[in-house]
Amino acid sequence: MSYCYNEIVPNLIAFCNRVTSVVVENIPILGLAGLYPNRFITYNQENNPEEFFIMACAQKKQIITAKDAPKPIGPYSVAIKAGPFLFCSGQLGLDPVSGNIVEGGIEAETRQACKNVKSVLEAAGSCLENVVKTTVFLRDMNEFAKMNAVYGEFFGGESPARSAVQAAALPKFAAVEIEVIALVSGED
Repeated sequence: MSYCYNEIVPNLIAFCNRVTSVVVENIPILGLAGLYPNRFITYNQENNPEEFFIMACAQKKQIITAKDAPKPIGPYSVAIKAGPFLFCSGQLGLDPVSGNIVEGGIEAETRQACKNVKSVLEAAGSCLENVVKTTVFLRDMNEFAKMNAVYGEFFGGESPARSAVQAAALPKFAAVEIEVIALVSGED
């Protein structure tokens, strides 16, 4: 069965505003468990599984701004909150005040990029510990070890999944750009 997005979104938003936790045969479903701790629905065999899945997953997106991070340098949002996830645009090693790349090479740029990521996460009500995936873009893969040492200062312990790739060029001739996906919980 297929669904038209425009037909289901109004009902889904209303559903998601009412239901904050889902129980299947008295077992919380991880996708919603903890996000809305005070409300429950019960799914059983009489419910349509496709409708239930769509209603459980659809959320309204929220644009995030961060006063302590650099302003976007193009037509994009610094981050988007969608359901329990926060999708952060790539952060360069930009000084948030001047908007310029910090001096000091790959280590300094990585440190500043991670600080900028942290500011965006905190503006959305999340933190570095909630990051589940990072993507690191490097101008020169030969600088991976230097980037990795600084990256480890921010993402030690239970490190998120990560991809690292060399890019032909990065905005403002940056040496590194870091984007993240994180968990964020709570009601707006």
